[in-house]
Amino acid sequence: MKIAAKIHGLTALLILGSANLWATDRDPFPDVDYYQYQGSMIMVNQVVRDGIIVDDAIIAVYCDDVLRGKEHVGNDPRNPHHAYTTVCGDYTGEDQYLYFKVYADGVMYSYYPDPALLYTFNGIVGSTADPYTIDLSQVCLDETDIAPLISQYKGSQVNVSFRRKFTGNVSSTICMPFSISSQQASAYGTFYEFSGVTREGDEWTVTMTDATGDSPLVAGKPYLFKPSATGTILLTGIVDVPADATTDSFIPADVDAIGGWSFIGTYGSINWTKGHKDLGSVYGFVAIEYTGNDFSAGSFVKAGAGASIAPFRAYLKRNQASYAPGRAQMNAAGDVPQRLQVRLVDRSGNLTETGIMDLRSGNFKFDSDVWFSIDGSRLDTAPSAPGIYINGCRKVIIQ
Repeated sequence: MKIAAKIHGLTALLILGSANLWATDRDPFPDVDYYQYQGSMIMVNQVVRDGIIVDDAIIAVYCDDVLRGKEHVGNDPRNPHHAYTTVCGDYTGEDQYLYFKVYADGVMYSYYPDPALLYTFNGIVGSTADPYTIDLSQVCLDETDIAPLISQYKGSQVNVSFRRKFTGNVSSTICMPFSISSQQASAYGTFYEFSGVTREGDEWTVTMTDATGDSPLVAGKPYLFKPSATGTILLTGIVDVPADATTDSFIPADVDAIGGWSFIGTYGSINWTKGHKDLGSVYGFVAIEYTGNDFSAGSFVKAGAGASIAPFRAYLKRNQASYAPGRAQMNAAGDVPQRLQVRLVDRSGNLTETGIMDLRSGNFKFDSDVWFSIDGSRLDTAPSAPGIYINGCRKVIIQ
């Protein structure tokens, strides 16, 4: 099959003739290593931008960060608006999700299919009569905020993609302006929704419940995301931008408010500067020492002037009318918790992990020195009796 894939690639070069040769000098993509794959699939592509067909472009097909195939539009002179692209892949293994990079007019574009596109061994995607269209009008949010989307696409339905690098098993918050299919969600890890904050004595706990099986995950709803592996996730969807949208009005509509607490998403960065309307009501954990601040690792603190959060993340906010005005009062056993434990539970309500939230990074830290029973009760010491326990982010069976 490797030989067949290579022969197909050579055949494509022969068909294209001079049409591809003149573009070689400005091809920004590396060569494809056909020999490391077991087979291939064929794609018939067409590139459009703002409703106009793009004839002068090079299409590259990627899986993760690995180039799987590339071709120049018009490689078949009989169909100058199409690219007949050979995409390499393996016969077995995990789902191989594909996305595109397109080089046109000296600009590099990215396109992330919605719905997700999977490599199919010996498959054919698109046809001359009905090519698979790559729309360069798709907006890439990446780590920018929502402002460019609003300024350019008011009153429009926009195909949007989002890329962000995560570390495997290190959870952090996420809030998207588009819905996420369960297929996309489950491909990258587990998404949790806010289930409330409870108090038992001086112990405060926020619970997050697995929502990955919900279809789709809701636009504007904040989630805690635990990636299954280290790497960049590629989420795509459609955003309806109102004609009168502004950065103040186009905000997440779905706020998880339970009891005296809310889990709130944001599409833009927030800096809780002096005088900010929410200053004094936003809380989180500091997971590391911060030089020059009276914040010790593992302490629950009220967001002070200078705290911030990046776009497309979420934070916890206390809704009750009275707040402790200073750190000295926070350390008292009053209505402001000293420590906020984080519990992750599966769809059956079983505890899977515990940890603490870092307000400044939006990440969660899981403590390997803390033990819990399977029903979520914290233990004073490491257990010795037979049973199933939670230790940090691991499920431990003692026999």
